[in-house]
Amino acid sequence: FDNVLLSEAVKAGAKVITAKVNQLYCKSNRIVLETDQGEIESKFVIGADGAKGICSRLVSTSPIKIPAVEYEIDVGEESWAKLGKLARFDFEIICDGYAWSFPKDKGHLSMGILTMNRRSAGLHKRFLEYLDFLGINDINNIVKKGHLIPLRGQQASVLDGRVLLVGDAFGCADSVTAEGISGAILSGMLAGDALNS
Repeated sequence: FDNVLLSEAVKAGAKVITAKVNQLYCKSNRIVLETDQGEIESKFVIGADGAKGICSRLVSTSPIKIPAVEYEIDVGEESWAKLGKLARFDFEIICDGYAWSFPKDKGHLSMGILTMNRRSAGLHKRFLEYLDFLGINDINNIVKKGHLIPLRGQQASVLDGRVLLVGDAFGCADSVTAEGISGAILSGMLAGDALNS
């Protein structure tokens, strides 16, 4: 998905510079990005660098972050036959949250669990209970990834001087489901429209 977005940006005339941003600051009516490739100046910056990105750390107060654990799982034919056709959400697995299972390539599921209760622990244990609940016992490979999903209140500002935060950098995840892709896309489109007007 990232590659598709980047390709479309290049087609539209964007210049791609691969660099690590170490610092950013305002200088007169410009934003200066200090990178490992030298300084880059711009009138505006759209901070779309995620929940752990430099923009959200340096530009604005941090959003609330809720814990989630995701697993990439290769399963056998029996589990794929049960779970390989539809995305599923189960809300009875954990208080103040849910577990999910999304089919990807044949035999491969993206699964996970999250809770809105930031003090809650034991997500891995609850996830193992979720596997039992679904009757998955033919796992061929499993890779665990931990995440913090950013949520920000509706009154938060997205613009700090000349830096506009979008997506997870701002904390656009849905406050009920914690889903973030649609909020990231919409906030990015609105930021682009604002800077083009």
